[in-house]
Amino acid sequence: MPQRPSPPPSPQARRQAHVLALRQALSERDRSSVDGLLGQWVHRHGVDALEPLLQELEAEDSEGLHWWRTPQAEPEPLVVAVQEEMAPEPQPEVEPEPEPEPEPVVMAEPEPVAAPVPIPQTAFKPVVHRRAAASRPAPAPSHPALAELRAWLPGSEDSRAA
Repeated sequence: MPQRPSPPPSPQARRQAHVLALRQALSERDRSSVDGLLGQWVHRHGVDALEPLLQELEAEDSEGLHWWRTPQAEPEPLVVAVQEEMAPEPQPEVEPEPEPEPEPVVMAEPEPVAAPVPIPQTAFKPVVHRRAAASRPAPAPSHPALAELRAWLPGSEDSRAA
């Protein structure tokens, strides 16, 4: 018989795990993790729950929270692993090539434009074509089954007579 999956953690357990992750990020001075975790906190618990959380964190690690609240003057340096065996090769100095002079642009003379032709006002008036009365289709003949169906409609006492 296959085992059931474990039930999801309770809201209290999820909250405690989130606070624990925040404490760890503050102790490691990981600004991006702290920012991300606080954003998740606001998303899950609301903005009003942020201040009590910050007070709780400040009571436990006021130095870490002070570090996070101070603005970052310059970005934290990235740690890059460099192999010491390879010495940088000296680059020969290359003289930049002189840029060629741009050729002057000669503009052609514009052709004279003929005067616009005036549009008669009758072109703007809408033309309505009326249909002749004879072109209208004749009404459909009455059918007995239709009268029976109309009898079922509410408020159609007069249609039952039809």
